[in-house]
Amino acid sequence: MKDRICYNLIILLFTFISCGGSQEKFLKLSGTVEITEVNIASEIPGRIEKINVDEGERVRKGDVLIIIEKDKYKLQLAQAEGQMQSLEKNLEALQLNYSNINKNYERVKKLKEDSAIDEAQFDLVKTQRDALLKQIEATRSQLSSLRAAYELARNQLEDTEISSPIDGVVLHKLVEMGEVVGAGVPLLTVGDIARPWVRTYIPEKYIGRVKLGSSASIYSDSFPGKEFHGRIIYISQKEEFTPKNLVTEEERTKMVYGIKISIENQGEELKPGQYVDVRIGLNE
Repeated sequence: MKDRICYNLIILLFTFISCGGSQEKFLKLSGTVEITEVNIASEIPGRIEKINVDEGERVRKGDVLIIIEKDKYKLQLAQAEGQMQSLEKNLEALQLNYSNINKNYERVKKLKEDSAIDEAQFDLVKTQRDALLKQIEATRSQLSSLRAAYELARNQLEDTEISSPIDGVVLHKLVEMGEVVGAGVPLLTVGDIARPWVRTYIPEKYIGRVKLGSSASIYSDSFPGKEFHGRIIYISQKEEFTPKNLVTEEERTKMVYGIKISIENQGEELKPGQYVDVRIGLNE
């Protein structure tokens, strides 16, 4: 599962606050609140039998969200199980028969060593024994394939119940009951609203003055005067939002680096898509 990255055109707003010197102490930016979104798809094709959730509902990891019709997959499992059991019985009979023939083989082998029987009699028993051994080996190979088919059928039956991989909220319901869907087609989108983050951008000349783990303050017009605490969790390793690689001193200041800031969002007040202001302390 990966972060859904929305590159919005963000206007960088720089406000510099000096404390006892001319060097800037803080950097003010603007950004957008984002969350991790997970597109949930079916591992198997089939008709949707039941949808247990709707948009806006909270879900827990492991909750069954959608059920695919099971009849076809139950039949496939029953057929695979029946074929496997039949071949297992066949193998048992072959092994019992081999045990009896092998005893006879050991007996005639000793008789041959004692010159009590001729070579032709010994070769006949040996040929029967070797042929049966090859048949057992072939049956074991077939049984191995059937067991794999059985496991596949069992897994497919389990896959008819589609569960949430995370705690979160259903953001989008993309299908309705009765629709036939293919494997890998997104059915729902679940968002991890408990752990939002802000994506914003730092000018190149300040990149050396921020580091992973640095604290940040987040402000929203929706909550005047309230400060949300955050921490830098990602700094890009390459410049962004540059139409061409300009190398003059003046133009280098327009190069920017993307960063992500996790937000302490108790009460889930900040929502995905909200524009916020971010203030980051700059290292000396």
